[in-house]
Amino acid sequence: MFSDFEINFTIEILKLLNADNKPNAFSPMSIFNSLAIILAGSEGPGANQICTVIGKGKSRDAVIKNYASLINFCKALNESAIGHVYCKNLFLSDEPFTSPAAEVMHKFDAEYKQLNFDADAFLREINDFVSQNTKNQINNCITNKDVSLMKKSVTIVNALYVDHIWDNPFTYESLFQFLEPPFKHYSVRKTRCIFRQIENEGWNLTQGENWKCLGIPYKSRKTWIHILLPNEYGDLNELLQKFDVEMFKKCIAKQAARKMKVIIPVFEVETKICLNEILNKLGFTDIFNAENVSNILSHPCYVNNFFHSTKINVNQTGLETPFYMNLTKEERFKLAEEQEYEPEIDFEGWKRLEREERDEDAEIEDLEIERFNANHPFIYFVTLVNDSVEDLKTIITMGKYC
Repeated sequence: MFSDFEINFTIEILKLLNADNKPNAFSPMSIFNSLAIILAGSEGPGANQICTVIGKGKSRDAVIKNYASLINFCKALNESAIGHVYCKNLFLSDEPFTSPAAEVMHKFDAEYKQLNFDADAFLREINDFVSQNTKNQINNCITNKDVSLMKKSVTIVNALYVDHIWDNPFTYESLFQFLEPPFKHYSVRKTRCIFRQIENEGWNLTQGENWKCLGIPYKSRKTWIHILLPNEYGDLNELLQKFDVEMFKKCIAKQAARKMKVIIPVFEVETKICLNEILNKLGFTDIFNAENVSNILSHPCYVNNFFHSTKINVNQTGLETPFYMNLTKEERFKLAEEQEYEPEIDFEGWKRLEREERDEDAEIEDLEIERFNANHPFIYFVTLVNDSVEDLKTIITMGKYC
């Protein structure tokens, strides 16, 4: 179970990343995993501080067990259940890692490598690792200016790419007007969007003062994407200020959406950051100071840099390839029947009919149907759950789209 502290920690990272009006993404799951590896594989002030900050009253063993069990939970899920969630951690140093540290990294499904003190090799190793472990979705994670090789140090790299097929694919893709800061008459852009009309399909809809949150399940319903939308166009910063653990829990509280028209933008967000400054602000100071991390190398060391990359892709199918390429013939016929198309129509013809009919549908204003129109900046997050939308295991990724 993801604790209140972990939720709050995640939200605080989001707020610290909100320095500009740009979309962003980060992975709490992979960040916590890296910190847990340091905790489990080392001794000294750095490990003690991690336990104090993320444990909040729990013993060191209990904290380690919690994060190790999450890794095992994810491993037990096949790809059809957890989706395309590619997440990996890499630890680098110019010295060999100790055997106990190597065992911990294996337990947490992380990799470690000893590299020569060569900037070009260091750069190439990191970028190749990230690219290979995100199916070539994240490239050039760091550049020459990011490389700072230091003795008696460890560099941490983690990367995550996520997409997945929807539990119920969106009906069609179109264009709509998306309002963006500073929310003037000229600050509107045309962007791709996806549409679906739902009715008792088990999607989740919660509402609060000045916001509403739609939970959309991916296939198998082990992962969900939630879109937290302010009611007014310019209220994202205000919503971010109020965003806290209580609001997050309200967002994922089980409350089935009934009949509703849903329009959300197609978006792809990729963020590459060094987390040193952010983690320092959140209380992780000792791991970045000299000789505060013991037992990972043959002598006390510190974390030189903590590189983090996250990318998320949201479109009509949930996957980069067209969704009908991921369906069997039987699934296509079933979906055609659900959408009231004749099964004998070829799939491309079906899509053409959808496009022809959507304009006609747009002219019919059904006042009884609620609308969720994400045509202005919002917060989003992808969750991994046990059995229901509110049974939270972890937050895979979080960010804002604007």
